[in-house]
This record gives sequence, structure tokens and C-alpha cells, in this order.
Amino acid sequence: MTKLIERIARIEMERALLVTAIALKRYQIRNRSYPRELAALRPDFVETLPQDPIDGQTLRYRLRPDGSFLLYSVGDDGEDNGGDATPVPGAFAKQWLRAKDAVWPTPATPAEAEAEVRKLADEWKKKDVEVAESTAFRKRYGLLPNTPQPTAITNQSTK
Repeated sequence: MTKLIERIARIEMERALLVTAIALKRYQIRNRSYPRELAALRPDFVETLPQDPIDGQTLRYRLRPDGSFLLYSVGDDGEDNGGDATPVPGAFAKQWLRAKDAVWPTPATPAEAEAEVRKLADEWKKKDVEVAESTAFRKRYGLLPNTPQPTAITNQSTK
């Protein structure tokens, strides 16, 4: 495929995922749960089911036991990997559509959110220790710049 056709297919895939995700949310608001299959979205939430532009099939959808859902496209390679969101080599971390399958993101579970907060806190603590050690080293060897001390003149406001 040419770059232009790949870009158009990716945009169309994003659109199909977005339209379907919105329809699923609207269904969930009205019925207090997500549907067992995408066909339940017709005709109240979508006129026709969005197709995966990569292979022409309906987008892949599964209702999970916890009540959430898995919605995905087969992605750029055209191979159905069962909703595998593992990034392809060369993709940036934030390119969630550039994975084996383009999987619609779902909110983190409380356990996943807690783990991320702990990970970030550990990183911040490590960074604080590194800064403190660097400052102590620079102070010990006189590498800190001399900062002028405030004087009565510099603390007065000028009118």
C-alpha cells in the first residue's frame, strides 16, 4: 500500500472505532450494560455497523466478564491477533492504534491505577534522591554558583 492509502485506511479505522465506541456508550447508558454483540446497536444507535476498513469485516467486539468490552480493528497488518494491543516495532508509546491490533482504549482498573501511581511515586523519589546527591556533591566541591543573598535594598518595592 502507498503511504497515502495507509493513512486514509488508518483514519477510517479511527473513525469506525470512535463511532462504534460512542454507540456502545449510548447503549450502555440506556440499558445499564453493554450489548452482548454489536448487532444490538442497530437501528437505535447506528444505522449500519461500522466496517473495519483493513479487511472489510465488522469491527471485532467482545463483552468481557467484568461488564467492560473489547473493541478492535485488525490493524495495519490485516491479521486478527485477538485484540492484542502490543505496540509494533517503531511505534511511539502514545500511538495506541499502531499495535498488532488497533484496540479501543478502556479505563484502567483501580488496581492498574494504583500500580501506576506507585510506579510514578517511586520514580519521583528516585529523582529526588538523585537531585539531593547531586546538590550535596556540588556543594562539597564548591560547584554551586554563588547566589546573592537578599538585602534590604532588593526587598524594598520601588514606587
